Amino acid sequence: MKILKTFLALAVIASMTNPGLLIADGGHSHHHGESKKGSAGPHGGEVIQAGTNWCEVVYKKKGIQIYLYDSKGKKISSKKIRGNVSMTIKGNPKKYSYDLYPASAKKGEENVLSLSLDLSKIPDDAMTSEFSLYGLPGSGRRATSFSQVFHLTGGSGSGTVVAQKICPVSGKPLGSMGQPIKVAVNGEDVLVCCKGCVDRLKNNPNKYLVNLMNSPPMKSTKSDAQEIAFQKKCPVMDEPLGSMGNPIKMRVKGRNVYLCCKGCIKKLKKEPAKYLAIIPSPAPAKATKVDAVAITLQKNCPVMDEPLDGMGGPWKVFANGQPLYVCCKGCIKKINKNPGFYLAKIENSTVK
Repeated sequence: MKILKTFLALAVIASMTNPGLLIADGGHSHHHGESKKGSAGPHGGEVIQAGTNWCEVVYKKKGIQIYLYDSKGKKISSKKIRGNVSMTIKGNPKKYSYDLYPASAKKGEENVLSLSLDLSKIPDDAMTSEFSLYGLPGSGRRATSFSQVFHLTGGSGSGTVVAQKICPVSGKPLGSMGQPIKVAVNGEDVLVCCKGCVDRLKNNPNKYLVNLMNSPPMKSTKSDAQEIAFQKKCPVMDEPLGSMGNPIKMRVKGRNVYLCCKGCIKKLKKEPAKYLAIIPSPAPAKATKVDAVAITLQKNCPVMDEPLDGMGGPWKVFANGQPLYVCCKGCIKKINKNPGFYLAKIENSTVK
């Protein structure tokens, strides 16, 4: 496999100047159904509407992953889904096809089709991929197809808000009113459910973006195991997580919180600051794409009153259990010394 990947990478480079050098790996070419292009999804890939379902395509240097969702944003098991991808390099009229298979579900990714392939040497925009998927709900025996211009996921440009599932304006699940619409807000891409929500978000972004800092209760999954192990106990009942069944997950003020049972939900909603202060906080670290909404809302460092990206930041630190952001590592000590003061400063500057 390693030899094959190395050969493919070299062959792709060569094909840019000599189209005849890239050897095809035979596949299918049946294309039926309709697809519509969307925006970036929770894993940073482009979201495509495929029939009544949604597919998020993620291109990495070592291959392709396709995350499958139904019209309401729920995961579709990939166990009975199959597909193929045909790639066309600029300057080469031939199509080179590869099969897609269900990926391992060890990390809670039971809704993934994947392909292991060395894509590290392919420039953005130099290739077009045509996907055909078989077995998606509602498609019967027909293939659902769509195409994309190749871009490595996580490349240049602003990142779309990660793990967004609801419209910040209406509160409805994305996809419940058709294809979500991307709106640029302070350099970040935010998804809304329909055209009626676009102007409302643009006219008052802080009012609606703050809604993405919270999420309704849901059952935790295997992908939450690391956070559950770190939190250990329910902040309401002080009982070990898992002692009363599968922990309940809620996002509160931009942080994931886990509860031992549904009975604790009301108390957490009533006094979020109290219970956030009880659970352990991770060590300060550089912010990531997951923090995009909070950074867009906060804008400035509460210590230096400077833009968060002005001095090598932003850095993420916790004050009384709540995440906030500073412009540089030097500000972290001041937050830790007087967390209540800086937390109040941030909350007073953010529309509730």
